[in-house]
Amino acid sequence: MHLAFLITFLALLGKVGATAIAVFITLFGLIPWLIAKILRW
Repeated sequence: MHLAFLITFLALLGKVGATAIAVFITLFGLIPWLIAKILRW
């Protein structure tokens, strides 16, 4: 039971971590694009 809980927790943590990484990549990709767009405008 405890091992199953630990595996589930680690899987959830991995999923959250992957989502956070994807969000950071998206933000770091969008920020320069937004700055460029504002400067052009």
